[in-house]
Formats: sequence, C-alpha cells, structure tokens
Amino acid sequence: MKALFINYNEWECFKNGLYNSKVKTKNNLFKSKELTELYMNLVIDLWTNSSIHFLSNKKYNRVAWLGQAANSIYCGCSKYETMKNWRDLDHHIKHQANSIATSTIAKWEQRIRFSKKSKNGKTKGTNQEYQTKLLLN
Repeated sequence: MKALFINYNEWECFKNGLYNSKVKTKNNLFKSKELTELYMNLVIDLWTNSSIHFLSNKKYNRVAWLGQAANSIYCGCSKYETMKNWRDLDHHIKHQANSIATSTIAKWEQRIRFSKKSKNGKTKGTNQEYQTKLLLN
C-alpha cells in the first residue's frame, strides 16, 4: 500500500486534541477488551483522514497511533497521557490491546484495498471487475 499524506489541519485526531499536551485524564479503556475493540473500530470508521494518513504509512508506529486515537475518542485525552498511562498497564492488557490494534489495522487495509473510491474521489474498478471485462476467445 502506498503511503498517503494529508495535511494536519484535516486530521480528525488533531481536531479532537490528540496532540494537546494540556489535557490530563486518567483512563481505563485498554482494561476492557470490548471497549478497546469498539473504540479502535470507531477510529477507522469516523476518523477517515487521520486513518488514511497514519495507517497507510508503515513507517509510523501504527499500533501505537491507533491506541492513542481510540483513547482520545474514549475520554478526550492526549497521546501524551495515553503513553503515561500505558506504562502502568499489565503486560497481558498491553498484549491484548496490541493484538486488537493489529487486527483492526488489517481490517482497515482490507477495506481500503477493496474501496472503489480513490483519495481524489474518482471511481476505480476492482481487479474482479476488470477480469469480468476481459474478452476471452
């Protein structure tokens, strides 16, 4: 997948205060498997520009970003607070959250791969559609 870049003023995570170092909130999102999965899915569903920017580029720490973004939607805290609170979590909870993030990213990648709209809004066909248009003798 090619890395796509979107200007920061279009990122939903930026508008939600993910990078605001003044926000101080203690959170417990990652202690619940169900909530973690729900909020990570909300990120890829609601924050399309941010997801395109941060999840299409494999040079970013995509798992960490997704967790920070999910936590921002959950309690409005910044990535800095999420990182501080992450240190206090049990190894099992961290592993569980990372696994959920990895599977959510795979789900997002599959969704993008089969999407019919490119970033510029033009409709493009999937491989299957092109194959059905082939004239076979």
